[in-house]
Amino acid sequence: MMQYQIIRKQLCREKTIRFFVFGDYELLCRLYGISGASGKHCCLFCTIDSKSMAVPQTVRGAYPERTLETLKSDLARFIEAGSNIKKAKLFHNVISPHFFNIPTSQVALPALHIDLGIFFKLFQMLKSSCHRLDERMAIELQQPLDTQAGTSYEEHLKRLEEATQYELDAEKQEGCTVAIQQHLTWLLLSQKLSQALAADLKYELNKALQKASTLVIHMFLKTIVFQSLIH
Repeated sequence: MMQYQIIRKQLCREKTIRFFVFGDYELLCRLYGISGASGKHCCLFCTIDSKSMAVPQTVRGAYPERTLETLKSDLARFIEAGSNIKKAKLFHNVISPHFFNIPTSQVALPALHIDLGIFFKLFQMLKSSCHRLDERMAIELQQPLDTQAGTSYEEHLKRLEEATQYELDAEKQEGCTVAIQQHLTWLLLSQKLSQALAADLKYELNKALQKASTLVIHMFLKTIVFQSLIH
């Protein structure tokens, strides 16, 4: 923050210079003190919640814009309430101070990462659709894969879908774990970590890691069962 002020003073002088911030979304969230893309209020530019993002804007309307003032206000309320990361959503997921006094209106969107993310999502959807088409074709053949156990391909498909769901749940849990780790790092750096809060965060982190590990194990077992039945 101090370096930014010095550079701005040296460069600007009698000229008007506007500074812009750019980077990937994780970096932008850290620079502006937001918990990250996995939070309930993950948008850097307004206070919309993650569920409402799926609703067309013409239906849901506009949400209040994030500004440096609202970031300070939400952070003050978050600290006053005890800096409990589990309650970050009550304060629009603001958990640490912003680094620069550059308004969010001067934040450049990570267009390349957005394009790559959209393309990857569409590719995964295409890949999944093609795979399901292959599975449906196999079902139409009505050939039981394991005549001794009496199991059909529908049952194998169900196991595979369960394994896929475990994988998605594990990814979500990983996002929660990263948010806790980031908040813990900020508390350590800002020297605002009390012994009680440290113990609470450690407990939540271990619980999140344990849940993620359990989901991965379930996914692995379901996949192994599925593969053993089709071979």
